[in-house]
Amino acid sequence: MALEALDVGYLDMIPLAFQRVDEWKSDDRGLAPIQLALSVAVPELDGAAEPRVYGGPMNGSDRTLPIPDQVDLTARRVVRRVGLRRKPNAEKNVAIVLFNFPPNLGSVGTAAYMDVFASLHRLMLEMQANGYTVEVPETPEMLRQMVVEGNYLLYGTDGNVADQLPVSSYLRLFPSYKDIEPFWGRAPASCSTMARAFTFWADGSGRCSSGSSRALAMSATPCGC
Repeated sequence: MALEALDVGYLDMIPLAFQRVDEWKSDDRGLAPIQLALSVAVPELDGAAEPRVYGGPMNGSDRTLPIPDQVDLTARRVVRRVGLRRKPNAEKNVAIVLFNFPPNLGSVGTAAYMDVFASLHRLMLEMQANGYTVEVPETPEMLRQMVVEGNYLLYGTDGNVADQLPVSSYLRLFPSYKDIEPFWGRAPASCSTMARAFTFWADGSGRCSSGSSRALAMSATPCGC
């Protein structure tokens, strides 16, 4: 109730409790499983977003000390969020990501006992009423066709291709890819891509775009999501 009354964003700031900072940084899993449950999964139920470790024990001490680069990153994220809150709704860009698992099996926008596109259509109408720049099709079925079909035959994808990002641009914008490649392979891999570019599956309309999550692996693999 207190969070609802404040009506502000709730960032999930995490102090390490079961690892030292150097252990956390060197562990391929990141947070210890018990801290992941207590500090990420549970706070999400209260609406927490952007979980970030800001400090923990280090230098042979049991005191929780700040991690400078993480504190700096958090401060920059807070500044961006404050700026977004002050921006008029009509000028905000919104991306709505729909569930897509297992990939490549016609599961875009599916959910147990829910009509996803009817819900999405209603959400977009609500956003439009609240001043967001949203182009809302007449019916949920028309919305589904815009997202799932569109120009998909032209590109051989599982949804409408709204845009593409050349791999060269990705490498320039995300220099940390070097740390990821040993685990996930070189970009752009083979899923949801076109030779030298990533494809973005969405309706591509106005400042509010609805699309499906990308496949991170082949559907036959355990991590295909």
